[in-house]
Amino acid sequence: MAYVETCSELRMCRTAGPHSIPPCLVADENLRSAPVPTMHRTTIIAATSAVFLTLGWVRLKATDAPPPEEFLQAQLGQMSQDIHQLARTVRGLSSQVDGLETQRSAWHSDEVMSRIDQLDAEVLDRYSGLVQTVNATASLVEETGRDLTHLHDQLLPESGQLWQGLLGPTVQLASPMTVGTGVLLPVRADCPVRVLTAWHVVRDILSDSGEGRAGVPIRIYDRDGTARSAAAMLLVYDNALDACLLELVGAHTGLEGATLPTRGELSRMRVFDPVYAVGCPLGSDPVPSQGALSDLNHHVDGRRYWMINAPTFIGNSGGGIFGAHNLALLGIVSKLYTHGSNQTVVPHMGLVTPLTDIYDWFDRCGYGELIPN
Repeated sequence: MAYVETCSELRMCRTAGPHSIPPCLVADENLRSAPVPTMHRTTIIAATSAVFLTLGWVRLKATDAPPPEEFLQAQLGQMSQDIHQLARTVRGLSSQVDGLETQRSAWHSDEVMSRIDQLDAEVLDRYSGLVQTVNATASLVEETGRDLTHLHDQLLPESGQLWQGLLGPTVQLASPMTVGTGVLLPVRADCPVRVLTAWHVVRDILSDSGEGRAGVPIRIYDRDGTARSAAAMLLVYDNALDACLLELVGAHTGLEGATLPTRGELSRMRVFDPVYAVGCPLGSDPVPSQGALSDLNHHVDGRRYWMINAPTFIGNSGGGIFGAHNLALLGIVSKLYTHGSNQTVVPHMGLVTPLTDIYDWFDRCGYGELIPN
């Protein structure tokens, strides 16, 4: 049980708990509209202590001398005023606490929003930097592409150089039954002009004509499209290598010899390197075709060949294969693949005797001076 106060009397309340609100407080007009304050533990302890101290003082006074009824009524009235004042004080403190809670939430909210704004600014700044980097890279790629195109155009020979490097050195070897191609080697002053070709072409021509070493018919082409006839004699050949070296008979001017690469340049050739194949297919004038190296270690009958996918045909045998960039002679056509019972030529699988093997042969047969240093 606890003592509770009404407006004009003191009574016993058996149902009230230790934390019940006095009925007079509930009935009070000022308290009826006020929200129940939320008090922290410290505030509740302070208020409860004040009430207990006041009640203890009353009891001590009552023990000394029982007061008259008027005095007791006065004390109860004073206590009621003190409790009202304490209630107002508690409400004020509660309002202050609520204000502080609101401010704290606002502070946290402002801090979070400030951090979010800061992160947004950082993301935007980084995104702007990324966009600038991408744009700069795109511009660089575009500029580099233009430079590469320009460089490619500069590296590729012009038509005049192509004729001089590819068509000028190409000659035709022919008899009534056989046709093939040869390549003029570099022309040197006071030196005979040599022709490199495939041995099986010369062998068949000599067999057809019966002229032996005395004369292999040669057809030389000039820049203006005219052609002149000449003869060549056999110097040396290698049946296994399918290579043959001829020498033009008589004096000749205005000839364009092929450019020979060094052994080091030949060793740097790779699959996919672009090449030109030049020959006289079916007895035509020299015809160039373009392709690439497709194999550097293709073996047939125990011998190594290079394979090209530049189209070649019957009559290309003995013709030159040239590097597309420097127009240097890389080898001569030796064999063509055929398919089926009709021996249909597969034009993009030409087999080439590489110049590295021909250089070794030059050394063996005493023509090492033809090899560039």
